[in-house]
Amino acid sequence: MINPALPYSDGLNLTLKELLYYQQQKKPRASQGMAKSMLAGPYRSLIKGRGMEFDEVRQYQAGDDVRAIDWRVTARTGSTHTKVFKEEKERPVLLLVDFSDSMIFGSQLLLKSVQAAHLAAQLAWQAKQRGDRIGGVIFNHDQHLELRPKGRASGVLKLVHQLQNLHRNQPQALQNAPNQPESGERHIDPGQYFTEQLTRLRRLANTGSQIHIISDFAHLNDEGEKQLALIKRHNQVTAWQLHDPLEQSIPTGATASLNVVSEQGRGWLNLGKDNRRYQQQALLRQQSLELRLKRRAIGHRQVNAGQPLLQQMSI
Repeated sequence: MINPALPYSDGLNLTLKELLYYQQQKKPRASQGMAKSMLAGPYRSLIKGRGMEFDEVRQYQAGDDVRAIDWRVTARTGSTHTKVFKEEKERPVLLLVDFSDSMIFGSQLLLKSVQAAHLAAQLAWQAKQRGDRIGGVIFNHDQHLELRPKGRASGVLKLVHQLQNLHRNQPQALQNAPNQPESGERHIDPGQYFTEQLTRLRRLANTGSQIHIISDFAHLNDEGEKQLALIKRHNQVTAWQLHDPLEQSIPTGATASLNVVSEQGRGWLNLGKDNRRYQQQALLRQQSLELRLKRRAIGHRQVNAGQPLLQQMSI
């Protein structure tokens, strides 16, 4: 049962109202493994240079840089005037949001895909509060959208609308998925498809962008890792790994079988019989992902789909 005080509908579908909810949230303090520098406050630019933009013209004062004197205004007024610059803080913030089949899973509060959308909305609204431009790549199992960075509220609103659009009907589509592809249907390799989205993100990003990759990384392969390295070369990158409690461990005493759906078809998982092997495989997958990200010097954060997002992001 979803708590009505929380910004969720049924945990299965994604509504615009719950994404707009994060517009009203204050910048949270980091906790439970989430980096403060990622969630709130200023950041240091990766771009060297002046990083300044014109603000106004005023009368020259002792100590002002003579190179900034505005000679046209000086000649017109008869007194020395100088240009005043302010630090340019606007920065592109790009989000890669994964709604592929492996993300359409949840055992407690939310589907991982719904939690991913909530996290994307939270990060986007915070970027808007800083005056940054927001864009990115959103994709599901057969569609993708590229959003070029836009400033002000328009950038966030376009993002949240497209999050809802691409997520719509995803759970139903997976539930009705056949065991095997129909005759003539093109099979898309999940690892290759995920790599293609990373490639799109890399081409969209300008040097010095802040990049948030929101996924369960179930389909990250060697080629995808290479794309991550290329993205990281000129940008600040954080990997937000979505997980569900049932993916990490099976509840103690569970003996029932669980009907599961994957890209390979439908099947049954015997929770009691396969418990130990299940946990060992989950641990190996997690260690493999962490190793990939560590050797590319990419920040890694975990987000639980079984807990409200704001409880994980504030003390």
